[in-house]
Amino acid sequence: DKNVERIFEVVYSSWKINDLKASCIKFLGYVIYQERFHQNLVHWEKTIRMLIGFRDEQNVQVKRHNSWAIANVCCWCSLNDLNVEYVAKIISISLMYSVSNKEKIKSSGIRAIGYILSRWTSLIINDAIEFINSDNELLKQIFKNKSIGYEQPEVLSIDFVLSVLVEKLDDNC
Repeated sequence: DKNVERIFEVVYSSWKINDLKASCIKFLGYVIYQERFHQNLVHWEKTIRMLIGFRDEQNVQVKRHNSWAIANVCCWCSLNDLNVEYVAKIISISLMYSVSNKEKIKSSGIRAIGYILSRWTSLIINDAIEFINSDNELLKQIFKNKSIGYEQPEVLSIDFVLSVLVEKLDDNC
């Protein structure tokens, strides 16, 4: 439908405008729940790339909306359609968000990790973790946030992800 395409054109072209970033992300976070959206691989990939691009965003409102939208992606994502690099970046961003000192960002990060562990296959998760381990910059990104409370391991493992998750869940209880 041409109206839907026009809306996406506006959103994808507006996300670089500081005053519109959070609104664009929030819109995409809601659209992810629409079944028709999942059928359009072009929009899926653009949305994933855009959300991944906000990994280092400093604006708290943008980060909050981005963490929420990433958790929605983890809930609804059809990973058969995503390459391992996207999956690895989603896992690393989710892990970074799960150790945030901002409660809404942290809870969305924990929700994303929970969806990843419960809905994604171990093969996909293991491939993504292997990709993270092969990309030293991506591994460093996870551990640059000192609130993670761990030194950067030589190799990231699913056991490590689970231990961070359990610890952060205990912090919230």
